[in-house]
Amino acid sequence: MEARLLTNPTFYNWPRLSLAHYSTPVTYLPGKSRFGLPGSLSFRLSPATPIRCSRRGLRVDASESLTLDSIRHSLIRQEDSIIFNLLERAQYRYNANTYDEDSFTMEGGSLVEFMIRETEQLHAKVDRYKSPDEHPFFPQCLPEPVLPPIQYPQVLHHCADSININKKILSKRIHYGKFVAEAKFREDPATYETAIREQDRTQLLGLLTYETVEEVIKKRVEVKAKIFGQDITVNDPETGAADPSYKINPSLVAKLYGEGIMPLTKEVQIEYLLRRLD
Repeated sequence: MEARLLTNPTFYNWPRLSLAHYSTPVTYLPGKSRFGLPGSLSFRLSPATPIRCSRRGLRVDASESLTLDSIRHSLIRQEDSIIFNLLERAQYRYNANTYDEDSFTMEGGSLVEFMIRETEQLHAKVDRYKSPDEHPFFPQCLPEPVLPPIQYPQVLHHCADSININKKILSKRIHYGKFVAEAKFREDPATYETAIREQDRTQLLGLLTYETVEEVIKKRVEVKAKIFGQDITVNDPETGAADPSYKINPSLVAKLYGEGIMPLTKEVQIEYLLRRLD
């Protein structure tokens, strides 16, 4: 389903954002601070800043980052991120000990799990996992944020909070299926409601699958992998062009999308739609 959205021509009209959009000037406000000092530094948000603060301390997400156009843009951009991460990972050998729970004396699993859990706890303190497009691997271990809460636009049905398949990895890209599923449901609610009321997974899978467009996506990520991952030969450019070598096998990226990312994304979409009328 997200494959079909990516072919929508409106995606290519996505406006470019300048750094000024995220400017957050620091200003000095006279008078006493809450610490009893003569004055305090305060972040005064410019009108273009996506996160705005209300007088009651509530932060409001005004970025429109969860609109359908933004979701299409993010799905395309995440292709680049996934490929670059594969290229980075390909520089290192596989270290089995870091994934082995018995190799290091620490609580809660392997070294990799420990690092992810500790990182998530830090990020949780600055409100990362309150965003509806973020899904922690260890939600049961998260502390409460130290920042004021953010009021996000209510895009998804409340059932979205209960869907997390992080044990099957590639979290952000796959869980974006919730937003795509919601967009498709709003586009044709009558068709989807029939399958949802019957709890028919097979029918929903058929509605979400566009094989022709999925082939286009697999071809695109393979071409991107060739471009991003090609070893450049400066001294003999003709030889390099005739017989290029790659840091990773480009066809493996297409296989990752075809056999991993897209099926798991549809799994999230189905789980979301099955609960959409709750």
